[in-house]
Amino acid sequence: MCIRDSLWKELQRQIDEKGYTVKEGSIQDATFITSDPGRKRKKKDQKAENKKGDKNSEATGSKQVKEVDKGLLDISNNINNNQEKPTRPDKESTIEGSWAKKGVKSFFGYKGHILIDTVRHLIRAVETTTASVHDSQVDLGIKGIPRYADKAYDGAETRGYDAAMKTATRGHKLGLRDILRHKRISMKRSHIERCFAVMKRAHNSGHVSVTTVARARAKFMMSAFVYNMVQLKHLAKKSST
Repeated sequence: MCIRDSLWKELQRQIDEKGYTVKEGSIQDATFITSDPGRKRKKKDQKAENKKGDKNSEATGSKQVKEVDKGLLDISNNINNNQEKPTRPDKESTIEGSWAKKGVKSFFGYKGHILIDTVRHLIRAVETTTASVHDSQVDLGIKGIPRYADKAYDGAETRGYDAAMKTATRGHKLGLRDILRHKRISMKRSHIERCFAVMKRAHNSGHVSVTTVARARAKFMMSAFVYNMVQLKHLAKKSST
């Protein structure tokens, strides 16, 4: 276990020690974390550009210069016992972000998943994936505790009690009972939107410049860590008054 995970586990232990254990319910949701996709050219375009460059160099007589340079390079390689210098790795090949579409908008980067409790709105679990991973594929639920979520989690397995909104099927509208249930769930899960708003606006966690999921996870987890610290301070101030 890395230091980052150890700090998060210790924070959760101290939260439970204060008596803030999740008992009534939890809320899970995800948000996009955008990143720079880079400019990765196709091989065909690169070959065409190289071919065009060769023709231009041949017309200007630069081909002879290249042959001389090549000869000098061969001599240099022989002096160095034919040992080739290591080439720099392609930075774009390490980009682990992915594309995802929500409505008419497309996003590139990662996706941050959090689970909060319905009473004190503390973040109890956090995960980071690429943007193309569906929300329902990540389960942060607590065993025996209701997990409130939107329609994206309908039918998804969870360790907790499934309390996600239902999705209407084609030709079958939701009944009045399900509509009223959706309103109750919406009132509960609206608090998680505040968490995302604070993390993005105050901590600038809505966009990252990193290229791997591991680094994006570290940044998102630390943002959740800071959010919990501020929320604990607010709860302590509220209880003292």
